[in-house]
Amino acid sequence: MSRSRGIITLAVLAAIALLYLPVRHAGFVWDDLLNFQQMPWLRTGDQWKQIIFRGYNDWAYYFRPLIIAFFTLQIRLFDDAPGPMHLVSLAMHLLNTFIVGLLALRLRAACGRQDDGLERWLVPALPMLFFGLHPALVEAVVWVGCQFELALTLFILLALLANLSIKSQLFRAIVVGALFFLSALSKESAVCFPLLLLCQDMLLARDAASNGFARRMMSFVRERGGIYMACAIAGLIYLGLRQWALGRINPLAQVHVDVLTNLQQACFLYLRYWALAIVPSGLNPLHPALPYPPEHLTALSGLIDVAAISIVIGAIILAVRRRSPAAISVLAFSVAIAPALHLGSINFDGSTYHERYAMLAIAALAVFVPTAFSRWPFATSNRVVSVVPAVACLAWLATSILALITVIPLWSSNLRLWEWALAVNPHAEEAKAMLFNAYDAAGRTSDARHLADRIMSDPVPCDKCVVNVANFALDQGDLALASTALDKVQASRQLRYDPRMLHSYLFGRARWLLATGQIADGKAMLTMTIEGDPTDPQPYAVMGSVLLREGNADEAERYLSKARALTLP
Repeated sequence: MSRSRGIITLAVLAAIALLYLPVRHAGFVWDDLLNFQQMPWLRTGDQWKQIIFRGYNDWAYYFRPLIIAFFTLQIRLFDDAPGPMHLVSLAMHLLNTFIVGLLALRLRAACGRQDDGLERWLVPALPMLFFGLHPALVEAVVWVGCQFELALTLFILLALLANLSIKSQLFRAIVVGALFFLSALSKESAVCFPLLLLCQDMLLARDAASNGFARRMMSFVRERGGIYMACAIAGLIYLGLRQWALGRINPLAQVHVDVLTNLQQACFLYLRYWALAIVPSGLNPLHPALPYPPEHLTALSGLIDVAAISIVIGAIILAVRRRSPAAISVLAFSVAIAPALHLGSINFDGSTYHERYAMLAIAALAVFVPTAFSRWPFATSNRVVSVVPAVACLAWLATSILALITVIPLWSSNLRLWEWALAVNPHAEEAKAMLFNAYDAAGRTSDARHLADRIMSDPVPCDKCVVNVANFALDQGDLALASTALDKVQASRQLRYDPRMLHSYLFGRARWLLATGQIADGKAMLTMTIEGDPTDPQPYAVMGSVLLREGNADEAERYLSKARALTLP
């Protein structure tokens, strides 16, 4: 990289760092509060050695041991302080941004693109600005729990860079395979990497189309086959580890999949992620519904299906027949976003999509799109042709910077995050539940009571919220509200498959029994609560207090000691 490009690279990284620097004062949000503060699994003892493989955050489908181990290291190194962990996320984002610029520069050069004058400043500057300042990535950078996304993107970008830069075929295969393995240990979305690698290799292929398909395939296998073999070996090792940890390679294998529903949803999400990548809008932690019922074919959904499928098929045809860099760029984005489209799977939460899932796809666009231009339109002699894209880029950058300034503070506070989410999605179950907990934790009792009344009267059911209302009412001594809330949620089907909700319900019911003088039943319910989740200190503390009042000091101390051991120092 030349000196001038080095200077512009440092300037871009400094600007991105400056915009994100307020995160050093940010707190934990969403599941981070549970995973890093309320639960002891990563904070104390040796439990993390088992949790990194199974049981973290009640996960049944995910296997991400590398980053869970990384979380453990950070929590113990930084004494559970959120600020340094946020700075680690920012450092990872800056590193990813630098690699995006370097990879775009080298891939463009490998494709024979020659830049001079003003064009020398555009790469790596534009790809870095597009990726580093993209508003959709705020969620992944400011939410510490999204280091899964950051690490996945980092290892895949490094693998693409190694594939482009290392001359020795054997060493290149080993490095690319190892980086693919690390990306898989970071997040399951790494499954898209071999196809993303194929997109890059299609750009790098130098054999002429006139050589014939068979000869071209032989040449490709001879030059690149070792890399894909290394990826296959890395994938098999990963699947073996996953089988050992989770009991089966695919825990969703027995889940019934509705083909029409999945197709409708996948096509909508595909176009939505394209819109999100090009013109970010509608940013929010939650996106609970599609604009149409996905299980029914409508005129709108039909048009969406045709558009999405046409884009993919058209890109494949142009990429294979003409080796079009623009078509390959579309394919690279499509491949990178495919794991987020719920193809052949069920939804894992109440949102149809999340902005953080677009990180790798946005990186792919930033890396591949520069190869589509033989000459940048900014550098032409035609004033209209040069000015219009320049103005469009400046407008996009200005809008993105404004979005970052607005959205980063919202993601930096759990209270502000859920006030924002509920304002945009007034009936979203998760938004109501999380905001209620945030009010309660912040000691804003009047706001919590007002939201509790809203939850109890809301015609849209929120069983998780009602359980939280019950425990809040018990804290406030309102036994009537607690009884109403517990009775309301008792028949909920969600209790059968949501272990956290069941735990909260059992704990609330135990407390209500104790508060109404039903001591024996209350103690029995507390025992069930402890057996269901032996890592929560609250049931131990309540049981210890009950035993102490009964004069059983030795047994009470055993429970109270356990509660103290599970509580933050």
